[in-house]
Amino acid sequence: MDTIALAKFIKKNVETKFFTIWFEKKDGTIRQLQGKIMNENQKLRTTDDSKYLIVYDVGIQQYRNVNLNKIKTLHSGSLVYNFTYEKHGYKVEVLPR
Repeated sequence: MDTIALAKFIKKNVETKFFTIWFEKKDGTIRQLQGKIMNENQKLRTTDDSKYLIVYDVGIQQYRNVNLNKIKTLHSGSLVYNFTYEKHGYKVEVLPR
């Protein structure tokens, strides 16, 4: 799965629900963010939608760009999604929470 398919997969599975996501920041540290996917009707995008997911961070009440290549884990509802990069794209493992 490429990053465009990965973004669609995440949007489809979390829809308008709140979720927790873990991803690697530019400095190499892991960040946890609780939030929601940006409403597509809002015109906040300044980044490439094939590389970044815009998430509303409820902790700081601001939008954040999450690099699709750096997502590690996502919790939504009763499911955990683990993302790993392999030679030909992303592999998603879905587990009960």
